[in-house]
Amino acid sequence: MHIFHNAKTIWTQNSQEINTYGAFQTFFKLDKFPRVLSLRISVQNRYAVYINGHLLPAQSCADYPFCRYYDELTIPTQWLQEGENNLSILAYCQNDDSFLIRAGDGAELIFALFADNQYILGSGENTICSHLTGYKAGPDIELMTVPLSYTIHYNAQFFDEWYLQDHRNDPRWSSATILKKNHQYNPR
Repeated sequence: MHIFHNAKTIWTQNSQEINTYGAFQTFFKLDKFPRVLSLRISVQNRYAVYINGHLLPAQSCADYPFCRYYDELTIPTQWLQEGENNLSILAYCQNDDSFLIRAGDGAELIFALFADNQYILGSGENTICSHLTGYKAGPDIELMTVPLSYTIHYNAQFFDEWYLQDHRNDPRWSSATILKKNHQYNPR
């Protein structure tokens, strides 16, 4: 069975854009609180995960078109709430060569959520996305050095705690684009 079960690889509308940030959001309900809630995630190349507004510790990672990795993160069950829960992900894709990344065939994100080892949710049609206005993206951002890649331009004036809000009816957000990818994934 595929490590992500029925999840689909997604990104915002332009997966070929260089030096880009995408915000992704989906919601899930649990019949009962699980003993263990885990998230498998692979993104080219950095991400931050929020569960009901709580930041889950994560890391940036090396990623290559010929060798994709995934992380499996345990989500503290005390962050869960009765009824609907919010899973929000901020993902960054360099989409250009550096010492950690090799440009491949575009930006991508795939994730799957498991409650007590049972698949409950994955990236796909029910995931919405947007570009965040606080981050300046694109190839015109200066390089720190060629090996280290791009600097970050962020305007905190636009920080709106987007990961706490429900964006399903926000016209600035749309359904994530499903990408036709078929990678083998390795645990980190």
